[in-house]
Amino acid sequence: MSPLLLLTLTAQATCPLVPAFETLDTALRAWWRPGELFVAPGAGDPRPGFFPLNSRLEGTAPPAGEGWRRLGERCDPAATATFTLHERPAVATLEGEWMAPILRVRVGERIAAELPLGHPAHLCALYVAEADATPGLEILVLWRNQAEVAVPQGISVYRVPDAAR
Repeated sequence: MSPLLLLTLTAQATCPLVPAFETLDTALRAWWRPGELFVAPGAGDPRPGFFPLNSRLEGTAPPAGEGWRRLGERCDPAATATFTLHERPAVATLEGEWMAPILRVRVGERIAAELPLGHPAHLCALYVAEADATPGLEILVLWRNQAEVAVPQGISVYRVPDAAR
């Protein structure tokens, strides 16, 4: 019997995304502008909003100033986010069953980074942005844990590691 010889000329590894922040509420609102993310409870809730990536509390809406963009006002279960990663086109998606969703970053056909959310989630919105002062991109996943709810109930933020190419 002759030995079997198998050669692999290339090796590809998938990097894990790095969790940065996550919260759940009955309804929540989120705003973004370059370098800042602001999260607040639903309209009419007196609790203050905050900058989760900067550990600052604020009022119930983002501070005055230009450039704030409201995120995830309505839920789109087919949402994807396209962006550029190391000068190459990339896309972020939430895949799999709602009971065990997986956040994936693809560069071309290759999965460059991924991480299970770790809890059930129906997708509301997906964004890739510079959401804090730390260099590098973050993936913002707005989700709900009940399909019949029309607004986001949670937000998860993940950092895209430099090794994801």
